[in-house]
Order: sequence, then C-alpha cells, then structure tokens
Amino acid sequence: MRRHQRLVIMVAMYLIGMAGNYHPVEAAFDENLTEYSLGTVVVTADQTKNKFGDTVTEQSYYRTGGDVKVITSEEIEKRHYADLTEAIKRVPGVTFQNPGYRGGEYGHQFYNNGVSINGDTRVVILVDGRRVDNAASARVSSSSASGSKSTGVNIDQLININSVDKIEVIKGPGASVYGSDALGGVINIITKKGGNENLGTIDVSTGSWNRHNYSFSYSGSTDAENPLRYYVAGMRSMSQDTKYRDSGTGETATLGGSKWREDGVNLRLDKDLNEKQSIKFSYTYKAGKDGYPISTPSRKYWNLNDWNRIIFNAAVGQLGEGNVLVGNSTLAGDVKNPGYHNLYALDGAGYNSYSKFKRNDYEFMFTFDRDEETGLESFVRLYNQEYRYEGRDLYYWRKPGVTAADLRDAYRLAFPGGASDEQLRDWISQNLAPFPGDKEALDKWVEETGGKAGEPRSWNEEKNRGIQLQYAKAFGKHEMIGSVTYDNAKNYSKRIERDNSLTTSRVERKSIYGYVQDKIHVNDNFDITPALRFAHYSDYKRESANGSTNMKGNTNAITPALNLEYLFNDNSTLYFGWTNILRPLRSGDYTATSGIYKTALENEKGNAWTVGYDLHPFSWTEVIKQLFGNGSGILPDSFLLI
Repeated sequence: MRRHQRLVIMVAMYLIGMAGNYHPVEAAFDENLTEYSLGTVVVTADQTKNKFGDTVTEQSYYRTGGDVKVITSEEIEKRHYADLTEAIKRVPGVTFQNPGYRGGEYGHQFYNNGVSINGDTRVVILVDGRRVDNAASARVSSSSASGSKSTGVNIDQLININSVDKIEVIKGPGASVYGSDALGGVINIITKKGGNENLGTIDVSTGSWNRHNYSFSYSGSTDAENPLRYYVAGMRSMSQDTKYRDSGTGETATLGGSKWREDGVNLRLDKDLNEKQSIKFSYTYKAGKDGYPISTPSRKYWNLNDWNRIIFNAAVGQLGEGNVLVGNSTLAGDVKNPGYHNLYALDGAGYNSYSKFKRNDYEFMFTFDRDEETGLESFVRLYNQEYRYEGRDLYYWRKPGVTAADLRDAYRLAFPGGASDEQLRDWISQNLAPFPGDKEALDKWVEETGGKAGEPRSWNEEKNRGIQLQYAKAFGKHEMIGSVTYDNAKNYSKRIERDNSLTTSRVERKSIYGYVQDKIHVNDNFDITPALRFAHYSDYKRESANGSTNMKGNTNAITPALNLEYLFNDNSTLYFGWTNILRPLRSGDYTATSGIYKTALENEKGNAWTVGYDLHPFSWTEVIKQLFGNGSGILPDSFLLI
C-alpha cells in the first residue's frame, strides 16, 4: 500500500474516532473568517456559540433546529463585499438568479431577482426579524401561475452592506416562527447599532470603467446611565459602461447602456430605558438607477453588413435572390435571424433605457421585557415599508408611426425587381436604425425619433404597514414565545395617460399571523420545540377607475411544527424537523372569465421533513499533532494496527 494512501486512511479513521472522543476548539467555518495556524492553535473569533455549535445572534432564540450559518461583520469588512448577494452566495446551498448586468434582462421582474436555498425558492427574507416581502406584489403574482413562488425580493435593494452586522441563513424549515411558507429557509439581515465608543469610518475605492464607491458610518452612544446608541451610514456607488468578453470570438467590447448609480442612507437609534426595556427606531433609504442593456451583443455579427441583414429581417421582412422582398412576415429570434439580439443594443446604448427603484422603510420597536440570560424579547413593533420600481425601455427600429407593412409597400414600389447591395444599404440607412457602432449616425437617429428615454410613463408602488406584538418568557426548562402580526399590503399600478392624467389601480390584501412556540430544554443535550401557527389571508381587493372588485383568496389555516436537536457530544449534533405547509395562492393565480375571477387551483398544502447531522468545526492542528506526536513521528496507538 502506498504511503499517501495509508495516511489518508489514518486521517479518516482518526476523524471517525474523534467524533466520539475529541473536544474541539470552538471556532466557526470560513464564513466567520476564523484563522488557524499550524504551530500553536490560534483561533480568533469574537462571536459566541451555543451548545449545538451555532453562532449566537440577538435573534437566535427563534431558531428551532436545522442548518444555520452566520456571516459576520468581520467577514464583510475583511472580504470587502460589494453587496449582500456577494456575501450570502458564499454560503453552500444558497443560489441567486440574477441574469443580465444589474438592470439586466427584464429589469425589476421577480424572476431576475430570485433566491433559493438548496434548490427551494420558498425563502423568507427579513431585516431585523421583520418580513420585507409584499403579499400583494405584482412582481410575484403576475407569473405565479407558471410555477414560481419566489418572494421577488431583490436583496441588494434592501439595505447598504456597510450597515449590516450579521446575516443569518437558516436552511430548511428550521425556524417555525417565520411561517409555513419558509420551506426553503430564512435569510435574516441584522443591522448594526451604536457601540460604547464614538467611531467613524470612511471608505473610498475606485476601479475600471470609472467605477467609484464612497461610504461612511458614524456610531456611538451618549454618556447617560442608560445611553442612547446611534448608528448612521451612507453610501454612493456608481459606474460608467462596463466591458465584457465575447465567448464566441474572444473579443473584449464595451456594453453600451450599462452604467449605473446607487445611493443609500441608514439610521438606527437604540435607547435603553432600563435593564429590561428599550426602544428602537430605524430608517432605511435606498435608490438606484441601472442602465438596461438587456443582453450583450454577439461580436460575430457586430458589423454593418450583418446589422443591415438583421434589422431588415426584423423590421421589414425577408429578402430573396437579388434582394427581392418575399412574403409579408418578419423574422424574430436568433434561430431564424442569427444575431437578432444585437438589436437590443439600441435600447441601452442608443436610447439609454433604464430600471429604477426607491425604497423607504421605517420601524419603531418598544421592547418591554428582555431576559438577559436567554435573550428572549417581548416587544411591540410598528413598521411602514414603501417601495417604488419603474423603468423605461425605449427603442425604434423604424421611425415612429411607420409600420412594417408601410415599409414593405415602399420597398416594393422603389425596387419591384430587386435592388443592388448598394441600393439596399442606402434604403436601410434612410428608413431603419443605423448600426450602433456608428455613434454619430446613432445619435442623429435617436434625436430624429424623439430623444433618449425620459421619465417613466408607468410604474408600480408597494406599501406594507403593520404591527407585531410578541411576548416571550422562560419558565424552568421552557422558553415560550407567542406573537401576533397584522399586515396590510398594497400594490399600486400607476400610469400617465396621453392627456397627462394619472390613472391608478391597486390590489390589496390583509393578513393576520398568530404564533406560539415552546422550546423545551429536556436536558443539556436535547431540545424539543413544538409550535403552532395561525394564518388568515383576506380576499384580494382590486380597485381601479372602474370600481372595486373582491377577488378570491380568503384563507384560514392552522399549521403545526415540531423540531428536535440532540447533541451527541461536543462536536456532533443531530437535528430533525417537521412542518405542516400552507402556501396561499397569489392574486395572479386568479384569472378573469367574463368579468368573474375564477381558478381551479388550490392553496399549496402538504408536509415538509428535514433531518441532518452536523459535525462542528475542529482544529486540524490537533489532528496533525496527535497523528505525528508533535513531530516525533510516533503515531497514536489506535493507528498502529494499519
């Protein structure tokens, strides 16, 4: 047997034996940037872990088992993450669906902003334990019938990365309090609050394509016995058009219309009234404007001749031998019209199409009782969430008011027997959009067709207003949590008509959530957490200029859950969970037939099970030292049999 094979077997057998006997150094995995050295064991980490090996946060008392990862502010700062997505996607099993470049393919649509945990898109997003999705969101409801149940929340538009203290990722239904629709898991973004010292930070960076990042923060507290703690932060990030490498030709080119800018401000105030009571106020503002390039042009067809072929086929019709116009149909798509998607360059590079968003969130929270030992909090929370998203996709392949039929008639009249290549080029230059590679000609075309994209003519607004009451108390081996939440979600569709009047319609849904949980510490190694959740969703109410309509949707349900955690030893845990499922239909699932909203679909119901074994991190230094006897070459007795 080769020596390296013997070594692998020895290490494997040692690890198996260590699971029952070894007491590891308490350290987190890479997401916490724990440092190791191969000499003396050195571990740096300022976070505290519970007995099950999970990093403790100010809201970890909600957890009821499962796979939990925590990304700390230390990692965020040291790795210099640009946004939340970049930080969270390092957690194994978490994936983001972000096609396109920022403004991307189809802009703010929810399928451009999906997140999944272990392949499940039923993920709940929270900020400081507060849900940030909207039950009446058109970004979800407009396409939910096709199978997607994603919340549609764009995580990067929630809060500035420099205001984040921790990001808690719970995989699977391991936190009953968040509801039976959090089957994929939970991402909880915990914000920073002021410390004991007054400290300020400034971060300035720059890079290629005139990309600049500016951020600052200032935090601290007053000198009072029960201090007021404050944290304020701001940021601005921007870039001009980026460059890309074409996968087909290997060329590097500029992606026209990809410039962007984003601004944000965060404020958090915490006032301790006494040891058990406190008040908190937080405000978040974030806004951005992203260029809308839609897709990257194919350099293989990025030339005048191919451009003329593509745009003539798409905007006029098909040419036969001798450039004779044949038939009366245009060609769409890259299969029928190779290089077709190059036409989208007009949207971004020519007309400066864009996507925009603006977010304003307020929260006031009064904690009237807090248990210092368990962290359990009893509080009243009031919140108001406002989100506006809009965009303008502008392009003209033909001059305004001119149809494909008009151009076919004009071409046949001018060239009944066909045209030479030179005549065809001249005709295209007079009637169709020019090749974007000719900036002077493109600017002239844009001016002749009305100019670049201006303010939007239509947009959507979402509003959530609600109140949450939670009471939590520890009684011996029991940690009890009970809460009730009322949420009023509205989605507005607004449009400026040709006479400049504003037309508004909206969809509204009211929800009530009730919850009770008992985390039972059976003994030092075993926790059992039964939970019961009540949910009421009202009918969807649609209001427009034509009046008010009550759609379907009224749902009441009670969903139980049970979670177990068992600690075998200091470095291995078994967890088990079961949750009853209720995922109510979205408004877009209801289709109108003869003015009446009907659907054959039913609410999503069922059961979710999860089971897992967690081997806590251990020190490789100790493994090597025990294998080789501190360099003496003497192996432990357990390996002398090999």
